[in-house]
Amino acid sequence: MRNYFLAICFLFLIVSCSTEHEPGTRHYPDFQKILKEESEKLKLNNLEVEKTIILNGEKEIRKYRVDDWETELSVLNAGDIHRPSWGSSFNTAKAQAENGTSTTAFIAKDSLPDVKSFSVDSVGDKAIRYKYHRHINNNIYMLDENGVFTPDSGYSISSVMKPEIGTARDFFVSLTVVK
Repeated sequence: MRNYFLAICFLFLIVSCSTEHEPGTRHYPDFQKILKEESEKLKLNNLEVEKTIILNGEKEIRKYRVDDWETELSVLNAGDIHRPSWGSSFNTAKAQAENGTSTTAFIAKDSLPDVKSFSVDSVGDKAIRYKYHRHINNNIYMLDENGVFTPDSGYSISSVMKPEIGTARDFFVSLTVVK
């Protein structure tokens, strides 16, 4: 009888610890989904882009047509805050500018998430820019990264990585759709 009681308690414990949300509800913007939708939209056009990469002061610029937008935009996936384990890790703040642009910012409550902030700039219901800041500091390296994504226009990422052993690395990449 005691084992039966323990089995029932264990079953209730498992059911009550579910991390799934109701279908259709989102606590934070699903940045990976946004990037995937944008890549689907961009691949319909044969767009030329200009990509600039600066690594430790050495600059390279290329113009080309993107064949795989999903892969191209995947460099921004690190800025996604829509993760089940971060369900209540961010405070939300909203601000309205005089020009009609509103910003919704999601700011980390503690040091757990490596994404410290994520914000969405909007005009009306249309998102015009996404920004994020990541910070990682562990026994191997320190990383500071800022990313900006503007739908239909491109993205930029700047980061500084300082390993415990070796030299620091400054990195900047920018991709702009040439119209």
